[in-house]
Amino acid sequence: MLLKNKIEEYVKTHGKKLFIFSKENAMFLKKICEKQLNIQITSKLISKTIIDMIELQKSMYNKKKAESWKTLYEHLRSYTRIIEYMKYQGCINIPYRDTIRDHIKLYFETWNHNYEEWLKNFPFIQIGLNGSGVFTKFPFEIRNRICEDILSIILDNKGKLQNLKILEILIKLFKKKEDLLLIWMINNPIYSDPLKEHIFQLIFLLRNLYHISSKGETINMTALSYDNRININRRSIKKIIDNLVEKGLLII
Repeated sequence: MLLKNKIEEYVKTHGKKLFIFSKENAMFLKKICEKQLNIQITSKLISKTIIDMIELQKSMYNKKKAESWKTLYEHLRSYTRIIEYMKYQGCINIPYRDTIRDHIKLYFETWNHNYEEWLKNFPFIQIGLNGSGVFTKFPFEIRNRICEDILSIILDNKGKLQNLKILEILIKLFKKKEDLLLIWMINNPIYSDPLKEHIFQLIFLLRNLYHISSKGETINMTALSYDNRININRRSIKKIIDNLVEKGLLII
């Protein structure tokens, strides 16, 4: 209260209505704080205070941030990937992983919704690369989306497009559908080349499936799995085929 009175007295003495920032006012505030609080305000203390405020801001609940991070999680399926995505977007004040999770949890509590049920609908997906830049873990959900789009492009153009043109159309589709995960991966230096290579393998596989289906022949999944231009195991090929048949894109 004493500090408030001192400031009001200072403003009145200088014929002002508001205490606005200026070098003179800042020096006045510094002096009375040092005197009344018996502390020395140094550059180091100011820097520490600013850092503390930034750290506090990172963890303080904000509904708008919670909604935004919830949407990002639904696309990216990983709290760690949200941080990587924000860095890729050029964000400066990057939150902690736990802060993102706690915000989303509190958002669900505020609206009396079930956080655990939401996680079941949008489960964590793992993406892994080995030292050679080859995917060791690639989620079927994402692969199926890519395969559906590739086969649709092949069908629309009767198998006549070159691989690079299919890739070009595919990237445009990612952007049109606002598929944040695939857009981020295709532009990320770590994932870009491995993803493109995997897409070319899928294009080769789907071209084969298109031609086999067009001729009414039987698909030999074992033979396809041994083709080094595909590099996809038989189990994964079967899942790809089953999904395409279910979606009505492939007739066997």
